Amino acid sequence: MPDKTGRHKVASSSDLLTEFAAQVLENKVPGGGIMNAIPAKKYERAKRLLKTNMLQAVRQKTSSKRFDHFHQQIRKTLPTALREVIGPNYVQAKDAVPSNGLKVLKYHIHRKTVADWIKHEIETPCSKLNERLKASGFDELVELKRSSSWWYDRLGD
Repeated sequence: MPDKTGRHKVASSSDLLTEFAAQVLENKVPGGGIMNAIPAKKYERAKRLLKTNMLQAVRQKTSSKRFDHFHQQIRKTLPTALREVIGPNYVQAKDAVPSNGLKVLKYHIHRKTVADWIKHEIETPCSKLNERLKASGFDELVELKRSSSWWYDRLGD
């Protein structure tokens, strides 16, 4: 069954115009109107692909309920964790000399520096930040694997 857009794929290497050309060739959609604007090269490619492949309906990707629930839980608890645990922990760490080689500024707090620090601390299994997150009940954030840019975006929210 096609997704809401009615898309069909002819091959994994095909692009959207080739897929439309294949649909026209298979009489799945009418060939007039906007379909006349498809270049002849795309029709040739669609013919070649249809010799060895069938036109298949594309289903819309869905994620599991458990996966969605986990991400909702992270989104819901993250602002509180940032305010109550991660922020104060960063303030304590910036006063100490960093032993991990990451730059922690003494006077200015830059979002990029904080994001890098959070990523490093959360991905380190026995870090003080992970211990405090566990003690505060933020178990879903302990050892969470996310990029620095993901943390950077969360700090901007």
